[in-house]
Amino acid sequence: MVGHVVAIDGKVMRRSQDCVAGRPAFDLVSAWTTDQQLVLGQLAVAPHSNEIPAVPALLALLDLRGAVVTLDAMHCQSSTARAIRSGAADFVLALKGNQPTTHAAVETFFAEAQREAWRGIVHQSLQTEDAGHDRVEQRRYWTTTDPALLGDLNPAGQVWPDLGCAGMVERCRTSEHGTSRETSYYLSSLPGAVADLAPSVHGH
Repeated sequence: MVGHVVAIDGKVMRRSQDCVAGRPAFDLVSAWTTDQQLVLGQLAVAPHSNEIPAVPALLALLDLRGAVVTLDAMHCQSSTARAIRSGAADFVLALKGNQPTTHAAVETFFAEAQREAWRGIVHQSLQTEDAGHDRVEQRRYWTTTDPALLGDLNPAGQVWPDLGCAGMVERCRTSEHGTSRETSYYLSSLPGAVADLAPSVHGH
């Protein structure tokens, strides 16, 4: 799996709920390669549970050595990161409000870095543009390996195993309906090269 980006995500199967029989909707966690769209494995979420414990269980069934595993913010959990690293893969985890302290620290860091025009702050950046379906999407990526930030996020290396960088992505989409902007943040075990983070984020 070296060099492949593997996305993991959950999906509730349509029309799988049976209210008469009292059967909840069928929730499935899947792993697939983003370049080939090849499904590597799937695991049903246990009844009365959720996707979070299902992901490490699915990871335990797969050989993902050398891959980059991407997950959405629901799965930004230290236990999930640990399961990925124990399988000799790297993680890219979307970071949102379900990790409020970490999210606030990363958001504040990038905001201050931009205000200071990144003076004296170790970072990499990249800009891409895609056009199609009557819209244009521009993406600006930043990564940082700033030791003070990573130390605050990962004291003694005990929270996020092998945390290598934090990332920010700004997306600007323009179509006939107008322009929308979105900013996202990420934690990753990748060593900080923005050229590695960008395709992992874009492929999910």
